[in-house]
Amino acid sequence: MEVQARILNFFDVKTGKTKDGSEWKSVDFLAETMERYPKKILFALFGKDKVENLLKDVHAGDDVTVSFDVKAREYKGRWYNEVNAWRVFKPQSGGTQQPVQQQSADDSDPFAGDDDGKQPF
Repeated sequence: MEVQARILNFFDVKTGKTKDGSEWKSVDFLAETMERYPKKILFALFGKDKVENLLKDVHAGDDVTVSFDVKAREYKGRWYNEVNAWRVFKPQSGGTQQPVQQQSADDSDPFAGDDDGKQPF
């Protein structure tokens, strides 16, 4: 899913180490949607590089587009929702958007240029 929102606040960065000793980081941030009836959403972003890039490039008050997933989990008989951001775009001049986390070269279209105008079926 994707939503256009304005960053309201960043919360404290959480850090730790995995079993193999690698460092991890996560940060929660609050954003308000840009709809007729705005809603506030608390997003979680996980990943050392993603968190560092986000905090370097985006500040409270910035307009962004957030790509995210929603999932529910049960804990001690109660259900909780998690809203996990996996990409944040910040609008650039000219109406284009630049991702805060860079996409890899593998994200390119493998079928680009294969269109000969014929249907494959």
